[in-house]
Amino acid sequence: MQRKDFAKIYNAKIGDDIFQNQSYFRKATN
Repeated sequence: MQRKDFAKIYNAKIGDDIFQNQSYFRKATN
């Protein structure tokens, strides 16, 4: 796998985790 592709996938995974954590946090606070 090329480093550029790995970074893209890695960043997408991190972004997805952050998005899920934020929506979970919003549900918990509401």
